[in-house]
Amino acid sequence: LRQICDVARLCYVKDESFDGQNLKSIYIKLGLERWMNVIHNLLVKDLGLEESKLPYIIELDYDTHPIMNDIFNSGNFGFHEIRYRNGVSNLSDRYYKRDNVFKRVLPHITKSINLVPKEVFWYPMSKLYTKLTGN
Repeated sequence: LRQICDVARLCYVKDESFDGQNLKSIYIKLGLERWMNVIHNLLVKDLGLEESKLPYIIELDYDTHPIMNDIFNSGNFGFHEIRYRNGVSNLSDRYYKRDNVFKRVLPHITKSINLVPKEVFWYPMSKLYTKLTGN
């Protein structure tokens, strides 16, 4: 949520000469254009940012409720999933720590595969690499 608020603040204070179409082309090159469309929907619908403050117009309407629900219930990609607090789950103590990233994070990132496929692939790969190499 903090990162989304950071984006809202950037949109709110951007200079009028800011080239939103250039930013959009960068998002396209990075494979983030669908994700940023969702973020723009969220900024307007859920955080109340004026649509005119966005760097470019929203192209597709998107239901932001599932993403906001994920944010409020699980935090950063499921690391703080509230369903598993206070013995509600029969999962081991190890699961509650960040050590068991895949079990905890995978259900959340797979929801985003259509929006940010490269991130969904590379995020677990980088975690696996770190786990295997200790770096």
